[in-house]
Amino acid sequence: MTTSVARQDWHDKVVGVVLAGGLSSRMGSDKSELVLAGESLLNRSLSKLKSLPLLKTMVSSGQKSHGIQDKLKQAGPLGAIHTILTHQSIKGYKGALFYAVDMPFVEQQVLHDIVSYGYANHVACYASDYPLPCYIPNHPDYIQRVERLVNSENRSLKRYLSEISAQPLNLIIPDDQLFNFTNINTPQQWAQTQSLNDASRNYHVDKN
Repeated sequence: MTTSVARQDWHDKVVGVVLAGGLSSRMGSDKSELVLAGESLLNRSLSKLKSLPLLKTMVSSGQKSHGIQDKLKQAGPLGAIHTILTHQSIKGYKGALFYAVDMPFVEQQVLHDIVSYGYANHVACYASDYPLPCYIPNHPDYIQRVERLVNSENRSLKRYLSEISAQPLNLIIPDDQLFNFTNINTPQQWAQTQSLNDASRNYHVDKN
C-alpha cells in the first residue's frame, strides 16, 4: 500500500463492527449462521476483526436479539452505521471499521490497511468500487449526515460515502479474485463460496 500508518498509531482507538442485521430474504436463512470451513460467517468475521488492534469489536444485529439492535427498523447498512456512530457505549473512539458478515473472503490485511489509511488521513475510506468494508471517523459532520440520510427515502450507503467525501482505495487484484469483495446473497452464491479456496489471495493497493 502506498500510504500507511504504523500499527500502534491507532491501537485501541478504533471500533470494529460486523454488520449482521440483514433479513437474508434471498438466502432463505440467516446468513450469519451459515458455516464455512467449520465456522459460522459471524464467528469468522469476528475473528478477523479481533485479529486487529481495535478498541472494541461488536455486532450490529438489525432487529435480532444478539448484538446491538438498529434504532430504525429495516434501514439497511446505513441504519446500522447510524446506530453505531451514535451509540453511547463507544464514546471517545476515533473511528469505526464496518465489515459485512456476508463477505467471508476479505483479507485481514485489507481491513487493516483501510483503517490505517483512514486514520492517518482523517478521512472515511473504502475498498475501491465496494462500499464495504469501510472506515468512518468519529466526526460530528459524519454523524449529522448519516442522521439526515437514514431518515430520508434514500438510505443508500454509496450516497452517504459520497456525501462525506469518502476516499476509494484502488485495490488491484486479479479478475478471478474479485469475488473476495462481493456479498453472498443467494443459495447459488453460497454454493460457489463453499467451493472456493481462500488460503492464498494476494492484492495490491494503489492510492494516487
